[in-house]
Amino acid sequence: MTPILNHIISFANVPDIDRYLTRYKKAGFSVDPQTVRHAPGRRNGFVHFGPDYIEFFWVEDQKEFNKKGAANHKFFQYSPRPFGIALESKNVETFHKNAIRKGFKLKPTWSKAMREASDSKPWWAFQDIHQKYLPGVWSFMLTYLRRDWTKPHKVNIGKNTIYGMTGVTFITSQSPKRALQWKRFLGGSIEKPARLILGPHFFEWLTPGEYTRIYGKVRSSMQVKRFTNMQEIALVHLVAKDLQRARAMLNQNKFHLVDRANGFFIAPDTRDGFAFLVTEMDPAKWMKTRSSYRKVVFE
Repeated sequence: MTPILNHIISFANVPDIDRYLTRYKKAGFSVDPQTVRHAPGRRNGFVHFGPDYIEFFWVEDQKEFNKKGAANHKFFQYSPRPFGIALESKNVETFHKNAIRKGFKLKPTWSKAMREASDSKPWWAFQDIHQKYLPGVWSFMLTYLRRDWTKPHKVNIGKNTIYGMTGVTFITSQSPKRALQWKRFLGGSIEKPARLILGPHFFEWLTPGEYTRIYGKVRSSMQVKRFTNMQEIALVHLVAKDLQRARAMLNQNKFHLVDRANGFFIAPDTRDGFAFLVTEMDPAKWMKTRSSYRKVVFE
């Protein structure tokens, strides 16, 4: 089965990840109460949009991170913006074997346990992905080894009613080429010359001029110094059940909003770099888009 978008990654350049997540929680987002530690020296936090989420990398042990952290991670720690995409496969090992048969060169899959778990059995399996296959971001694929695929995925709607992630917009001078490169590796279908449909999500690539004409000036923070080949994520698309309530809660908690005819932008905060476009959608309609991969139910 074709993999789907699972989550999008940025660093949170803040003194305290728990306090920073509280900011999102007060604004009505569905914030995971648990943070998760990953080597080297990180303790990461999560904001959920249905089954999908954004992940904030946060450095808890700076000494360990300085010693063992990847160069791109060290850069984005202090220049945060969404630079990573995690894709989900029901069986990453099967995806690996199929990709090898198609001629792609991949490192072996690997797995690891969760530090916070009560046992040492693997929690996730991973496939590292070379940038030449999915250019414009740092990416990997994962499988949740303890997930029961026969049961519906239970999710919450946040108090601000923002409940789902529908797609990602990228900025690049090579927009049609990017869509074909991603399709060649992941599958899916090309809806327009530079728009890939991957399960319930869309990925669209626009030139800088096209982006400005369609979306205006709001986009994720751009750091032009280094690792520009991982900085093409411009906008994350979210849906809300009640746009008026979402706007009110975010305004009350001092998120910078920019109105749009059919919704509003959440302009990037320099501490994490994310830019979002929020539009309104009936949750029942959204749930139908998820059924081909795994049924979703709201708690």
